[in-house]
Amino acid sequence: AADLDETLATLARTLATLAALFQPVCPSKMRELAARLGLAEVPTLDQAGKIGLGGNTTRKGELLFPRADLLPDQSDGSTA
Repeated sequence: AADLDETLATLARTLATLAALFQPVCPSKMRELAARLGLAEVPTLDQAGKIGLGGNTTRKGELLFPRADLLPDQSDGSTA
């Protein structure tokens, strides 16, 4: 159980770091990612690796970056 906890914490810190790195390019998506990690805002790069995520509740949501071939076709509503 401890190994799983550490693995999930490392994954969450990695996602927080990615949110910090990509925030200038796609700020709304990175705010959504931070919110899903239970963070009030996108962390800075310095903060991302140090944040304590213990006790945070993550939440599932829609895909942040859905595959283009699965998006509805704008002309008739079907998938491409």
